[in-house]
Amino acid sequence: MQFTIVKNAIVALLRANAGGLFQVMHSGPQRLDVDLIAGTDKRLVVVEYEHGEFPDTVNSIDGGHIHDATYRIELLVSSAAQVDLATLDTTTDPAARAAALAAAIDPIDQADADWDSLYSLIWGILMAPQNDDLGLGLGIIANRKVIDAQKGNAIPEGDRVTLGGFLHFQVRMVETPVGETGTPADEQGLGYSLDTVINATSDVTGAGMDSAEQGVKAGT
Repeated sequence: MQFTIVKNAIVALLRANAGGLFQVMHSGPQRLDVDLIAGTDKRLVVVEYEHGEFPDTVNSIDGGHIHDATYRIELLVSSAAQVDLATLDTTTDPAARAAALAAAIDPIDQADADWDSLYSLIWGILMAPQNDDLGLGLGIIANRKVIDAQKGNAIPEGDRVTLGGFLHFQVRMVETPVGETGTPADEQGLGYSLDTVINATSDVTGAGMDSAEQGVKAGT
């Protein structure tokens, strides 16, 4: 189905535009792992298909089916406090040390700022005009949009803070059933086959109708 092709295209597009600022995965950890995130440039993006809708009003009984596929894109960051360690390590002046400590950025605030920055990056890549086809060319997707986003709560772990959130990215595409050629029942060793032509002239009460008239043929 096309939704898997589109998911791979989203991953490829984000990776091509990461510029060393984040790492992209197809599926991620079940919990925020500070060591994992810290080992991926402290910014991790996970792309997963979450659900799809097939609107009845725009689907064809004998043709393509509109699929509004929603992808959940997790945004995970890990941040530490930002402090002027050089000043703290090289000076004993109380005023200078106090100023350095006062200018320090709390890890929670840093994680919040890092998440906002990552969200802006991902939204910008997905919605850039030049990426309207997600790199797949014409005829694969009809449109795409970010439908919502949510930021979680910061979680302190040791000297770092992790913060997760997500956005939902919806892509409209057409799915076409491929279909498979089945094996007739009488070739499956069942002992009977079904006839699609029913004898409509038979007595509707069933009187005098044999199995052949009812559309069932005895096997040989």
